[in-house]
Parts: sequence; structure tokens; C-alpha cells
Amino acid sequence: MISVIIPVYNLGKYLRASLDSILQQTYTDLQIICVDDQSHDDSLHILREYAAKDKRIQVYISTVKRHCGGARNLGLMHAKGEYIYFFDGDDLLEPTALETLVQTAQTNNLDIVYFNSDLLNELKPGCQRIKNAFYYFDNISDSVCSGQTYFCTLMQHRK
Repeated sequence: MISVIIPVYNLGKYLRASLDSILQQTYTDLQIICVDDQSHDDSLHILREYAAKDKRIQVYISTVKRHCGGARNLGLMHAKGEYIYFFDGDDLLEPTALETLVQTAQTNNLDIVYFNSDLLNELKPGCQRIKNAFYYFDNISDSVCSGQTYFCTLMQHRK
């Protein structure tokens, strides 16, 4: 099982598409933990709507403003999965993404899987795709390596 942890703060504009991209994954053994971090928009309403339709979705409401890291930590307290996936409420995943991540982790006996992403920039005409990897790193490694080697590589390629 993968515990998908989603911190949410005022993401109503993106949240339906993000949740749909998680629910449409080919890997379906998911615990979807959504932590509303005191949103002022319709985010909590959307989370409750989706939780009512899919039992894999659990909604937690932060009683104090925790920000992203604190909301993730609250989600971790409820996680039951063998794997943890941190997902933001404005992210989108390809339908086979989580299945690919689990297969890669199991095949290579990995503790952490790191991968590139595309940034969708709504401020540009046509919502152009911008090649990016977690906004900081690009094409660092396509191979399996130790944590120490990977950390050193990240520091060398930091922008």
C-alpha cells in the first residue's frame, strides 16, 4: 500500500484535477490522506465531497496553521502504507506513475525513488509544459545509487 499525503491550503482551483489524477492511478492500493491546513476557499468542501465518494480518502483538518511541512507531518501520523508519497494539491500524475514507482522500488530494493517532473505554468499562454525536476534539479541520474552518492550529486547540480 502507498500512503499518499496531500497538504491542502486554498487549492480549490486545482484540487479536483489533482484528486482525479490520484484516483485514476493504475496502482489502486492507496490510502489518500488529505490535510486541510485551515483553507479559506472551497478546498475542505471538495475534500469532503471526494471522501464521501471514495473510502480510500481520509480528511484531517489542522486545528492550527501548520504550513506544508507540518501538514505532511500530521499526515504521516496517520500513514499505514509500506510506501509514502508526498503529493501537493495542485500536482497531477500520469495514470501509471505510482505503479511505476512501486515497481522500481521493489525491483531495485530502494528506500527512496526520485524522479523528474514537468511544471505547468498557468501564467504563460497555453499553460505550457516546462521541463523541471522538483524545480531545482534536472537530469541528475537515471541509475540506482547509494543515498550518500545521490546527495553529493544533488549538491553538485544544485541551481
